[in-house]
Amino acid sequence: MPAPPVTRRPDETLAARGGWVELLRAPAALFGAIARVRGWMYARRLLPSYHVDVPVVSVGNLSAGGTGKT
Repeated sequence: MPAPPVTRRPDETLAARGGWVELLRAPAALFGAIARVRGWMYARRLLPSYHVDVPVVSVGNLSAGGTGKT
């Protein structure tokens, strides 16, 4: 019986390539740490949040031009 295929996470695949991809590890780690600390601060109400009396719809990742919106 053949062995099952080995699957790697995308970051492991990129790391195996080495080179310029490795330069992104430090900024990515820093961004992740900052995002976690910010979320922790909001969860503990150390940063202010605002409540409004109307429904809010937030839409992200939109850009102008032909970027596959159809």
